[in-house]
Amino acid sequence: MRFLAATTEATNEDMRQYLRSLGAKSLFTMSNQGLPLLVDLRANAKMDHIDTHAYWDLLWRVDANGGTDYAPFDNTSQLLNPFKGSLVFGIASETVLDKATVVTEWNDCAPTSTA
Repeated sequence: MRFLAATTEATNEDMRQYLRSLGAKSLFTMSNQGLPLLVDLRANAKMDHIDTHAYWDLLWRVDANGGTDYAPFDNTSQLLNPFKGSLVFGIASETVLDKATVVTEWNDCAPTSTA
């Protein structure tokens, strides 16, 4: 994991410096995987902001073979099931102190009986 973290951080910083040398003035995050990996969060924490994705009761998922499979719709409340992957808990767990967090992908199935 240390190798992956060091490689990711060095690559991110090299890319940021290169893009700045071309005149880019935007904020950089460098990863939009949105996976809850500490190594990814650590590397992104050194960039300008954190980018994350959040999904609730997604109607599809990737199966064991990497294909798309339709998932059952559970119709459960995020507030009553915060540790099942609710948007609030998922986003909060991928934030970094003193860094802006941007949610670039999200899904919340609607309408539901709990909405």
